[in-house]
Amino acid sequence: MNINGTDLITNTANVTLNIGWTKFPWESNPTVARYANDLSPSILNSCSNLGGGSWSAWEPISTSKSWTLATGSNGLRGVCVETAHGTVSSPTSILSTGNVIIYADITPPTVTPHITGTLGTNGWYKSNVVVTWAVTDESTISSQIGCGTTNITTDTIGQTITCKATSEGGTTTQSVTIKKDSTIPTITYVNRTPPNSSGWNSSDVVVNWNCSDVLSGPVSSTVTQTVSMEGTGLSSIGTCTDMAGNSASNTQTGINIDKSAPITPSLISPVDGIYRHTSNSNFSDWSDVTDPSGVIYRYQSAADSGFTTLPLYYDSNDHTPVLTDSMIMNRDEPEVS
Repeated sequence: MNINGTDLITNTANVTLNIGWTKFPWESNPTVARYANDLSPSILNSCSNLGGGSWSAWEPISTSKSWTLATGSNGLRGVCVETAHGTVSSPTSILSTGNVIIYADITPPTVTPHITGTLGTNGWYKSNVVVTWAVTDESTISSQIGCGTTNITTDTIGQTITCKATSEGGTTTQSVTIKKDSTIPTITYVNRTPPNSSGWNSSDVVVNWNCSDVLSGPVSSTVTQTVSMEGTGLSSIGTCTDMAGNSASNTQTGINIDKSAPITPSLISPVDGIYRHTSNSNFSDWSDVTDPSGVIYRYQSAADSGFTTLPLYYDSNDHTPVLTDSMIMNRDEPEVS
């Protein structure tokens, strides 16, 4: 008995048993046969132990029989055939028992890629990438194409590597596409809420940047940060991130914010009626006032002579001057006698 025209290797579970027999001249030909599928090559020498298999029902004998090998992993497979006289319902005597061992390779190779590199976000790698392949099969691999080691050292929007492996069980083709972006994006300062002439802001400061990336692209083309706390010499950091997870930052410094007007001061000196010749003057002798942006106190110009009531103002560097007090000033020069 042989299988598939005496071929000892098959790549399919569906095979054809080619059955022949010999007999003595006085014997008549067998009329029925039965078959057994063995899960192991235990029937190499005898079909008395089917190794977990079982006999099929008797059927009319034929020199050609389509058969399906037992399921399981690739490897050695055994098939037994017994012939007899009689009918399928009443066989009379076993005439012969035959067996055959073949190697079944009914599955193609397994091809598995192995990728080494720093994986970022959205399927992008941020470092050099090495692609290798593991090709396995229970029989001999007859050919491998493109299954060597591939090193990717330059940025790419998508490089496809393909491994094709063939065995008696068929052909497997596996591909991977590598996207690599190891270049940080570009962040560019645009503007901020402008300060007054003294470099102060009396409200939140909004800082804006633009973000660009030539390969994977920026997550956002603009970056905005808001500084809301009060203080001097504050800073704001803008961070630009690309789709691969690379990032770049820019820091803007020298931000001064004072949102609160200073406490209304009161004049300590000079007192009413003291002569001042200048038409404008700044007074420094005021009650203590704390204001981070600094405070200037002044009065407006008066008439050139006589007693004049002058409005007194204070203003901080980030607020509009506010009327706070008044004083009487004598602009007449003293007489000398």
